[in-house]
Amino acid sequence: MHFNPSKCNIMTVHHSRFPYIKKYELCNAAIEAAKYAKYLGITLSNNLEWGHRIDIITKKASNTLNFVRRNLKHCHDTAKKSPTSPC
Repeated sequence: MHFNPSKCNIMTVHHSRFPYIKKYELCNAAIEAAKYAKYLGITLSNNLEWGHRIDIITKKASNTLNFVRRNLKHCHDTAKKSPTSPC
């Protein structure tokens, strides 16, 4: 199996304010450190707090709600114009 160093990240999990950060290399290329990593659909942070994950979920829910509102408004306006509207 071959790994692409540009697609790999290192995430050190800690509660320290000033953690010790070690440099890692893969195929003679430095691997970047990441504050957040997505694993099995869940975004993990390096300090194990859920704030970032909750922000992502809230943003998705808000986008979905706005999509539904826009489309229902359009459907409602179309229904007002013609009584035989499919909406």
